[in-house]
Amino acid sequence: MAEVGETTGRDRSPAYPIIPLGTALERLAQFEAHFKRSAARPEKVGDAWNIKAKAHADRITAALRYFGLLEYQGAGSARSVVISDLGRNYLRAQQEKTKQEIVAAVALKPKQIATFWNEWGADRPADAACLDQLVLKNGFSEAGARDFLKVYDATIAYAKPPSDAKVMRHQVIEGDKDEAPPEKPEVGDLVQVEINGALQLPQAAKVRAIQDHEGSDWVFVEGSETGIPMEQVVVEQKGAGSSKTDQKLPPTLALPVDAPLAKGTRKEIFALDEGDVVLTFPDSLSATSFEDLDAYLKVFISKMKRRSGETKKE
Repeated sequence: MAEVGETTGRDRSPAYPIIPLGTALERLAQFEAHFKRSAARPEKVGDAWNIKAKAHADRITAALRYFGLLEYQGAGSARSVVISDLGRNYLRAQQEKTKQEIVAAVALKPKQIATFWNEWGADRPADAACLDQLVLKNGFSEAGARDFLKVYDATIAYAKPPSDAKVMRHQVIEGDKDEAPPEKPEVGDLVQVEINGALQLPQAAKVRAIQDHEGSDWVFVEGSETGIPMEQVVVEQKGAGSSKTDQKLPPTLALPVDAPLAKGTRKEIFALDEGDVVLTFPDSLSATSFEDLDAYLKVFISKMKRRSGETKKE
């Protein structure tokens, strides 16, 4: 099922970090704890995060590179991955003010985040307007645009860059020109499920069907009746596909079921007249994380109020 701007199984959206900055900084600390001051071979980077799927590890590495936290050293067969000066400065900084300055700076390093920060700032337009801009004018697929907005919102809420900050072209990181975008799963592929940077399945499972539900694609794998959101699926190995691609799911499986919670997380459901609000979060949060979550929720509520006002006008 091709998305807007997508011509093959790959998502042709412009490159952007697949994880927000807060998660990227956690991965940076894990990288340092595992490799110390040593450089890492690209095929070994996943060891720091206990990730065996190379494609998944490569995407996490790319995200940290977009934020300027990791970088390549050497070329060809001698190429390795090391912590950048910015990354080391963040890890070594003792004063919270210094750390926050670094966080605000690296948040705007990825090209796509910098581009739309210059246009939108912290209080960006409503989702519908942003999605149209991303898909119709900037080459994102619909799925890629929605994923990017999640990363953008979480990163800006976490970093809180100055509202008057403007990013110049020389300050951004574009990534490798030949870096392949993540592949979209198809029936017959072997896939993993990734939630907050962690793999959820004991081993890769084969995709048996893909179903559209209310504008979102859900993936169903062999051995499970649970629907998995497309954005949480990582392709480990392309398969030969099957005739199931054109088949409808049985009625009992047509509606997606929530993916299982990651270990160490909780879910709270707040019932409203219009429907349920579902919040999934870690079992334990630090004082800093509570502050970050509070800031993000304020941005979210502000957006919802604005959207509600626009809907009433229409």
